Amino acid sequence: MLWRKASCYPSRHCKFTELLVIREHERIGHCGVSATLTQLRKNYWIPKGRQLVKTIIRICLICKKYNAKPAHQLRGQLPRDRITQPLHFKS
Repeated sequence: MLWRKASCYPSRHCKFTELLVIREHERIGHCGVSATLTQLRKNYWIPKGRQLVKTIIRICLICKKYNAKPAHQLRGQLPRDRITQPLHFKS
């Protein structure tokens, strides 16, 4: 970890850095990559920070839940007797 001009330069592979990203991501309300990175860069400069933030957001369970796409239901064919009209309804 380096300090220059009141800014901190934590290593990307440090557990402390991951905890910083997680804390900031949760603090701003699980916003996206850009918002999280903007907030982090106010006090910290993380080498390859965008990549780390993307990784953290990808494993965030709350973000997975709200960004999930709905599954498509597979449907089978209807039986023929449900499709064809019986004789007593024909005129």
